[in-house]
Amino acid sequence: MRVILDGALQAIHNLPATLREPLLMSVADDLSAPEIAERLRITPATARQRIARARKALAACRASGMSESP
Repeated sequence: MRVILDGALQAIHNLPATLREPLLMSVADDLSAPEIAERLRITPATARQRIARARKALAACRASGMSESP
């Protein structure tokens, strides 16, 4: 279990900050897209797009066996 968690955390850490920050705000802080947008000074559509891209990158990483780079 520890290996899986370490891999997941590494994959999140390897995301570009522009994707990592909105994803963490959404998942960890339970913020909505408009709230994330306000904090990051982006549009809600951009916030949703970045979250979707981050999730897609993490899914690709998981599919490839949790490699270090997404």
